[in-house]
Amino acid sequence: MRLWFTCRSVTMVSEPFDFIKVSLPPLLSIADILSVHEQDTSQLIHFFCSVAFADDHELGWDPSIRRILVDGHAQYEITLNSANGSSVYVTTDTLADFGAEAMRGRGTRVFKGYCKGDPDKTPVAIKDTWRASDREREDVILKEILADMARVMDKAEVEDAQKHFLTVRDAGDVVIKGKVDDTLCLLRGENPPSDCKMYEIPPEEPPSTDKLSKETTTTHTTVPSVSDFTVSHRVHIRIVFKEVCETLYAVRDLRGVMQMLLDVLKGANAR
Repeated sequence: MRLWFTCRSVTMVSEPFDFIKVSLPPLLSIADILSVHEQDTSQLIHFFCSVAFADDHELGWDPSIRRILVDGHAQYEITLNSANGSSVYVTTDTLADFGAEAMRGRGTRVFKGYCKGDPDKTPVAIKDTWRASDREREDVILKEILADMARVMDKAEVEDAQKHFLTVRDAGDVVIKGKVDDTLCLLRGENPPSDCKMYEIPPEEPPSTDKLSKETTTTHTTVPSVSDFTVSHRVHIRIVFKEVCETLYAVRDLRGVMQMLLDVLKGANAR
């Protein structure tokens, strides 16, 4: 048996142990997370009791998103807390979610939806993601870019440049039970101890046994030492944009793709 812990920043795993004999080894990562010690049966019992009686949000469920049924299709009510107050947005479609299934990383999902209570149901884009804790939120960065442009460009140039940026309608960090939803709190701001080992997960499918594959298939990559590993903490955020756009990979017209890339370059060179 092993004990596993995962969040958007890191995955940790214990050494294997015999849960019948309950001889617990030290963890491979931050020991304080699970607080189990060798030969201490009370710690294992305490762990399972903690999981059994934990609140939903303590087990990883997000209470700020509620699954609903709209015309027979599953949609979501997403709560956003910001300086403007609390708002609830109802999704109508998923615009982008590639890469969101990975256990670690930004986990970005973008929905099309509208603000609950809006009689016109004006479409907006709702972005749910986990930013790096040492970076500003996207709306803050955009505000700084526009401010810099206003200092070095005339009014007409600023207005033209703004066409290549999305309009932020609302934005804020996700707050659960009065606390910002981040990995810093989960991991207590720590990195794995230097005496831990990295656990290598084998590939999902075994390599081919044919001769060509044996000659061309490389072995597993070298696993770095924990001393070289630093946890990149993340903060859960949501941003609502006025514009509802089409993702670049969904565009099949080459002319349209080139025009989008040119617009991206214009926006990048505007600052």
